[in-house]
Amino acid sequence: MKNQDFNTMPNDTGMMQPNIPTKKCKHCQSDIPAKAKVCPICNRKQSAPLGCIISLVIVGIIIIPAIAGSNGKSNKKNGATVVKKGSGNTQNTEDGADAETIEVGDTFECKGLSITAESVNNDYKVAKDEFGLYKAGEGNKYIAVSFTFENVDDSDKYVSIYDFDCYADNNSCEQKYLPDDNDFLNTNLSSGRKVSFTTYYEVPADSKDIELEYSADFWTDEKVKIKVQ
Repeated sequence: MKNQDFNTMPNDTGMMQPNIPTKKCKHCQSDIPAKAKVCPICNRKQSAPLGCIISLVIVGIIIIPAIAGSNGKSNKKNGATVVKKGSGNTQNTEDGADAETIEVGDTFECKGLSITAESVNNDYKVAKDEFGLYKAGEGNKYIAVSFTFENVDDSDKYVSIYDFDCYADNNSCEQKYLPDDNDFLNTNLSSGRKVSFTTYYEVPADSKDIELEYSADFWTDEKVKIKVQ
């Protein structure tokens, strides 16, 4: 993938995306989305600067007790609402609770977004690889997971492929950018709009359990787990 200006990158409809916050990759210095956990240019992970971590800890120490202590009550937000496939049953996951686990085909609503895990390919083969440059490492394979996001809120919502982390048998796995990509990275999704995209990961071929974790909110531990194998 060429070094691109993410503020002028067209989205999957061919229209130019609105301005999106960017940052410099710590390794190749390319402009990448501010929420990116992995650089789409050099494929290297972005770790938070020490100063940023210290600042967040200080803010948390000062602000969180003040909020929790107001009126002598804790202030919990509503968590994700999960809609299981084949049923109308819903379940809420409160902040701080164990992450809800869903399966491919399920839909969950969180922070104004309705998110469906549409499909998974647990042995994905790269189609556009004439010279074998994108073969998975020895003993590894690729998986491809497709999602649809719908904005069910009244305001714009930020959607990014970087909101997912992959774990195979509880070990973190690397997100990959393959030549079959549709070039979707992120967008500000207007109210009522939908966007679909696929994320790719390299995992050990003999993995027994593979899950994705969706980070519902940067400021809380709220997550939703998607079981893909």
